[in-house]
Amino acid sequence: MLADTAWIAFAVGLPWLTGALFVSVCWRSRQPGHPFLVLGMGFPLGMLGVIVGYRILDALGIGLQFGLNAGLQMMMAGVLACWLLMRRTRPIRALQMEAGRPDWQQLRPGARWLIGLVAAWLLLRWLGLLIEVVHRPLFPWDAWYAYGAQAKVWFYTQALNVFADGNHWFETGEPAWAIGGVRHPPGIGLFQLWMVQALGRWDDAWMNLPWPVAGLSLALVLFGLARVMGAGLVPAALGVWLIMSLPMLNTQVVLAGYGDLWITAYLLIAVGSAALLCRGPSPGLGVLALAALLGLLMIKEVGLYWSLIVAIGLLSLKFSLLQLAIGAGTGVLLVMAGLWWTGSTVELSVLGQYGFDGGQWVFPGYTAMWGELLTHLLVIPNWHLFWYLVIAAWPMALLAGRSDPALRIVAVVGGLAVVGLAGLFAFSELGSAVSDGTSVNRMLLPAAPVLGLALTLWFDRRVAPEWS
Repeated sequence: MLADTAWIAFAVGLPWLTGALFVSVCWRSRQPGHPFLVLGMGFPLGMLGVIVGYRILDALGIGLQFGLNAGLQMMMAGVLACWLLMRRTRPIRALQMEAGRPDWQQLRPGARWLIGLVAAWLLLRWLGLLIEVVHRPLFPWDAWYAYGAQAKVWFYTQALNVFADGNHWFETGEPAWAIGGVRHPPGIGLFQLWMVQALGRWDDAWMNLPWPVAGLSLALVLFGLARVMGAGLVPAALGVWLIMSLPMLNTQVVLAGYGDLWITAYLLIAVGSAALLCRGPSPGLGVLALAALLGLLMIKEVGLYWSLIVAIGLLSLKFSLLQLAIGAGTGVLLVMAGLWWTGSTVELSVLGQYGFDGGQWVFPGYTAMWGELLTHLLVIPNWHLFWYLVIAAWPMALLAGRSDPALRIVAVVGGLAVVGLAGLFAFSELGSAVSDGTSVNRMLLPAAPVLGLALTLWFDRRVAPEWS
């Protein structure tokens, strides 16, 4: 058991260390909240390095060897550590930050107690989730039959490309593996593979340990971003509590195997890095944002959607929302005109078929799903009162973003994410996820921390100063 503990600590600690060194090399700062960001961003970005290492080994024809991948990660950690030591004498460029916010020593005793209670509650809640994952694991069906089974096959075969699609499986006379969900990149299965290879045996529980650690990282990133962007300790702590207490987020930690929690973490890192880039010139923050976008693309197909949303958020710094809407509408009309001219249809992954067939417009519409969508967000207790707060405060956060580019990016990305998904639900086969309630909440999950950060920053600027 002691040996298992050591290898598990190694499997978690090595990518976490490598990722933290990567963040420290890309961005050095003395701002309050920077250490939390280094710790929070470190684990998701370090696990991205694990994926890249496996992909490199597979491309070289070596196979999915844990020892070689661990060697790659340690080599990278060594290079980053040396780079960081060589840069210690260089001055640290500080980002612009609002002054006058009280630190821990200046807080009133009641505020300190409040922050302490929030931190204790979050830690206790996280320990409960951790115990549930490793001692009483749950097996969500679609995550298990896709990613979990992939990881198990890779564990025994040590080869990445061993799966055949359904038709080939039926046609071939040779033994072959076939499995659902192979349209997604292999990132989730490789996370699980890393853990069980470190353990040295297949284990259905310990393979999912990265999920509660990713949940902890998400809390650290959210708190660090709020602090670095100028929020006080109390508003930042309350913002973290708002998000980390969401039943839907905790469900995604316990139902380990889904990729939505990782999409959530990488999206927050990408948006936060882009927002901080608005506060001062720091190319390293751009590197962090690009690395997070790569993480989105390594997890699921939907990473393309979230990457597009981040790109539109960046464009909001140069163009107004009206101009962006006109541009998007013009693009849609041009695509429709092209389909009409050719009289053809196009199949878009799981979104359905679009185009013209016999002069009739073909699209999978689910416009009757609006009532069910509002029920999921405002009635069913998956989100407690979160979306009520979004409805009340997000427009004001967007208005406040007119004078703060960093807040503008966060507010625009959060709002567009929800609006864009609602449009996909209404005009694609994803609408069935709303009607049957299977995936609507976890597809909306990545937008929640971004919106929570926007609400936290607005609350800090408009309400919290009265408390100081």
